[in-house]
Amino acid sequence: MFDDLTDKTGDKKLVELEKIIEEGLRTFTDVGSALLQIRDGKLYHPQYSSFEEYCRERWDMEHSHAYRLMDSAKVMANLKTSPIGEVLPTNESQTRPLTSLPPQQQVAAWKEATTTAPEGKAPTGGLVQKIVNRILGTPSKTKLRTSGWTVDEVKKDEPLLAALTAIAKVFGNEDTKGIRKGIGLTKPDIIELAKLPAEKMRLVQDLVMANHWTAKHALKFIEDKPDEDSKIKDLKNWCLGTKNKVFTTEQGGFTVICKANSK
Repeated sequence: MFDDLTDKTGDKKLVELEKIIEEGLRTFTDVGSALLQIRDGKLYHPQYSSFEEYCRERWDMEHSHAYRLMDSAKVMANLKTSPIGEVLPTNESQTRPLTSLPPQQQVAAWKEATTTAPEGKAPTGGLVQKIVNRILGTPSKTKLRTSGWTVDEVKKDEPLLAALTAIAKVFGNEDTKGIRKGIGLTKPDIIELAKLPAEKMRLVQDLVMANHWTAKHALKFIEDKPDEDSKIKDLKNWCLGTKNKVFTTEQGGFTVICKANSK
């Protein structure tokens, strides 16, 4: 298997890194670190036109998950070079909240988590999240992901209310209500979406609502270009990311046109 890949790419480094990913050696950080090196070195070329396509086609991995693993690997590298004692995170759920903080605060938050965890036990991801929420000024009881927020909760949360109000001016009340009730976007996701210029917000609206993607994910998808291996669902998403909902691409000598049906 790996010999075949080496013949195609001529890149032994890629083979070594992919072996780490495939076997899941040692810890989740090894996988994240390997993915980082493949992305930053563009080792997925020439077989794949983008890192996102590489993750999807080579590993059947959503690139959002790949980015979480890479972010966690960065956190681990930061913690390992800091005087934090012997206790290090052992799973991605412990490091995920820390990715929201700058390096120095990551160290401080992890130190606090290790000292406040029950004696003899490692900090849970939930404990780390509570500490990060406090540092960021986010109420620990804020509902995230699919649970959404009630109208009363939004009224009491000025940043969230302001973000949803800004989104409503572009998305309209119905889609904004859907976001508020819960489509998988966290409060930071919603605030990030609200910061986009109106033109970009309109561009990602259907992708956000149809796929429950973050603004960052939607914009990155739009920036990528289709290739010979692009799937129908990808072409549909590129179509949703256009202003007039019509997307045309050349595929293997054929002109492929994807047009969204009128609502």
